[in-house]
Amino acid sequence: MLDQILDRLVNVKKSGTNKWIACCPVPEDKTPSMGVWDEGERIIMHCLGCGAKGPDIMGALSLPVRMLFKHDESMPAGYVPKAVIEKAKEAVYFADIFESEVKKGYQATLAEKRQNRKSQHLRRLLDETDNKGRIAGNGMAAGKVGAIPEAFR
Repeated sequence: MLDQILDRLVNVKKSGTNKWIACCPVPEDKTPSMGVWDEGERIIMHCLGCGAKGPDIMGALSLPVRMLFKHDESMPAGYVPKAVIEKAKEAVYFADIFESEVKKGYQATLAEKRQNRKSQHLRRLLDETDNKGRIAGNGMAAGKVGAIPEAFR
């Protein structure tokens, strides 16, 4: 399977034991910026130029992601490697955290907007009063009657 992957890459050069560098197919690099490592159970690919990882690179090569994982022929057809399951659980965990943080931020923003509206209304009322708590000329013209309570001054 590794041979099939390496055959589709451009400018492949061996850089060590079970290590290669090549041009990344995601942004269609002209210089080798992607590393390929064969770790026995799985093949790891990572581009230092664009940050693409295995699934992105396999998609650009039009190859299935399952080729990154070596499996036994004795494994059932629906077998998913443990590393894939762990990464999926981690992704779900971080997605839940992100969603809850976004909700908290949205709720905080709404509360802040409500408070700002109240403060703006109070400032307008205070601006329309003279220093004795009575509504000044503009307030009377707008039909406002009464005085501002002492606690709001």
